[in-house]
Amino acid sequence: MKAASAALREDSTFALAALAAVPASWRRGDRGSADAIAARVFRMRARLHGADSIVLHALLGDTVPDSRSILGTIADLEQAVSVVPDRVELWFELGDRQLHFGVLQDYPDALPRAKRSLERALALDSSYGIAVDHLLLLALHERDSVAAARLAPLFRRTGSRGDAEGAFDWVLAELLNDTAAMREVRARIPSMPAASLFWLSGL
Repeated sequence: MKAASAALREDSTFALAALAAVPASWRRGDRGSADAIAARVFRMRARLHGADSIVLHALLGDTVPDSRSILGTIADLEQAVSVVPDRVELWFELGDRQLHFGVLQDYPDALPRAKRSLERALALDSSYGIAVDHLLLLALHERDSVAAARLAPLFRRTGSRGDAEGAFDWVLAELLNDTAAMREVRARIPSMPAASLFWLSGL
């Protein structure tokens, strides 16, 4: 641990690695680990310049823990993508918040805006699986079989699935009227993790 701390003090590239680790830390469900990574980035923020400094502010705000409201975070992300439009993580995080929190926060046109942000993330990086997941979630919510059919091959190739594994497969098969896929999902139910069964029970 001491060696790692010394390396972080000596090599500014570790600041970039820590910044890149921030979004991934949020997906692990470990608040303590995410806060530790955020604190590490803040300690090294003087080493981040230009676009990386903009990304830092958009993702984490000005304090640890982040004191912004959801709408404040969305506004910062919108400003960031207007200045640094080629950062896939910014477009995804913007779309993620627009999708999951926009309607609850009376954010105008939340779902169409989320779709545009997520599609921009995917256009920048076609292997960005979590953007595929979220776009597919939107398609399933809107019962848009055309979009679902377009996204299905990408989802099967790159989708992160995570806790929704099985649930996404089932709804996608149902929406596409793919009886063979529905049979395959049914056969997997006994071996699915509890989290997947929880998702399925809510569909």
